[in-house]
Amino acid sequence: MWLELREILTKLVEVYQQMLGLSKQKRIALVGVNISEIERITKQEQVLLSVVNHLERDRKKVLLKIRKNINDQYANADILTLILQCNDENKASLIESHERLKEIIEKVQTHNKTNTDLTMQALSAVNYQLNVLSQASVAPTYADGGKEVVDRKKRLNFEA
Repeated sequence: MWLELREILTKLVEVYQQMLGLSKQKRIALVGVNISEIERITKQEQVLLSVVNHLERDRKKVLLKIRKNINDQYANADILTLILQCNDENKASLIESHERLKEIIEKVQTHNKTNTDLTMQALSAVNYQLNVLSQASVAPTYADGGKEVVDRKKRLNFEA
């Protein structure tokens, strides 16, 4: 079971490293407003997320088996607490895998937050340009029933 957990953690690290690479590529595409590249990267991210979901299910199953095989006091223990209960032969490599996974996830989260901020800024710029061009307010405002409202007040007199 411990070896199975280590394999899963190692695979998760590999997938998250791929996601980090894609996140860096996405930042470049966002800054360059390369829509086709953003779409390509997003599709690859979706595939990797599917792999992560599958590996996470496997990880949870293995942890459940481990919890059943060790003392009942660890029934609700987190993964690191469980790892500390394994034999010395596997403990060091499991701790290392866990730490590497934790580090790479933090890096991916940081890059994804930056990419989200860049996306929101680009969307604001597009909305601003739409407002200027159409002389209407195209902002996410909502009326009763949750329907989106677009203000279309005439700001110029085209009949003059």
